[in-house]
Amino acid sequence: MAGLALGVLLVAISYENYDIRHARSVTFTVLTMTQLWHSFLSRSQTQSIFVTGLIGNRWLVGAFFLSTTLLMLSIYVPGFNDLIELYPLNGYDWIEVIVSMIVHTAVMELIKACLRLRARLLGKKKKPSIFYEDV
Repeated sequence: MAGLALGVLLVAISYENYDIRHARSVTFTVLTMTQLWHSFLSRSQTQSIFVTGLIGNRWLVGAFFLSTTLLMLSIYVPGFNDLIELYPLNGYDWIEVIVSMIVHTAVMELIKACLRLRARLLGKKKKPSIFYEDV
């Protein structure tokens, strides 16, 4: 996630010639939305999001929409964005945010596929996580 945010920051400053406030706002939004989206991706360590689904946990869905609403308020409401020092994003910025979320999803699904393959090759006795040691 941090790599995506850093990449967006570098693109915003180097190629799009955004001022630092606008670039920081895009980077903050990428990092925040990717983190919120990651909560859906991390519902299962090995199962794909296409298997677990999005609406199985109502509290998670509610927290996602509440947090997204608060993020929108902090970006677009004049008093809030001055307080937090964020700049309103345009449509192209939101495309960058969505592309970052798609890239993050692809990477996480690839990791999960590798974990499922590893579990299948090792047999179901061992845990399929990269964080557990094979003893």
